[in-house]
Amino acid sequence: TSDEPHAAIVNAIGLGLEPQTSTDEVFVLRFADFDAQTGLAVNEPLFEGDMIQGDREGLLIELRCNGGSLIKLSGRFRVALSARRAGQDCALDLLAGAVDVVTDLPTEVNVGGRIIGSEGTRYAVDAWAETGATSVNLTVFEGAVSLRGAGEVQRIERMTTIALQSNASAEPTAIPEAKLQQHARLLGEFDSIKAIQTMQNDGDEVDAEATVQYYTQLNQAVLSAPDDPTARLRLALAQTAIDRPEAAQYNFKRLGVDEEQLLDEAVMQRFRQETIRLVPPSDQRIELLLRREPQLRQQLDSFRTQQNLNRGPGG
Repeated sequence: TSDEPHAAIVNAIGLGLEPQTSTDEVFVLRFADFDAQTGLAVNEPLFEGDMIQGDREGLLIELRCNGGSLIKLSGRFRVALSARRAGQDCALDLLAGAVDVVTDLPTEVNVGGRIIGSEGTRYAVDAWAETGATSVNLTVFEGAVSLRGAGEVQRIERMTTIALQSNASAEPTAIPEAKLQQHARLLGEFDSIKAIQTMQNDGDEVDAEATVQYYTQLNQAVLSAPDDPTARLRLALAQTAIDRPEAAQYNFKRLGVDEEQLLDEAVMQRFRQETIRLVPPSDQRIELLLRREPQLRQQLDSFRTQQNLNRGPGG
């Protein structure tokens, strides 16, 4: 209810790569209310028990939970915010469509009686009904998630996908390259909403497709090689430049650094001044920043050395 702390707020809305402050393409059914409302706006709160549904090609909705977890919804979807257990940042019931979760905190997605839980990672779930059959798939891009159902708990590791049909026992398999590319494009579209909004606010000329291609490439590099610190740092810096703090923080934490110490206000101000004039920020601009900021370069080199030590000989 409205007297209770909200479970999430609407963080971003896009339609056909155009950032929106609100949309009428979403239906909202509030908890304990029989009357559905049409429309959703940026910064609008959502509460436990609320259900939202979208049914428009090109629709992008991003929710931000209280602790900063990002829930990405696109196209056709139907989800409900469910009650969080102690320590959880987000809990969802996926009723139809697809959901992408990026988080450093415990989250939970209930889909068709199965509970998918994580302590902090990036994963996606989709559920579709076609020709009388239901298809449910879980894809884990980083970290690991637990899959609970029928009294069993299964750990699904990163870079794997598994089909969860009700009467089939499947084993995880490697994520196909086509699925990685598709997901990178989706993540690139969400980043581009903020980038395009930044350009529009500054009165700059917007090339939406070039922008989404750039952010797709940055996300593709991280999805394909999660342990590559250079790829992840470039993505984190690019997200910081377009005011994507939660997304950037996720990637900075994966680098093992505290962006508040690494990127003090003076450093970020210089970075924003350099990159904001050329959004998306080019790799050359980011490399220039690394050269000018020895502390940033030192952190990156230290992380790369540690990664090599962890892998060991031939790793």
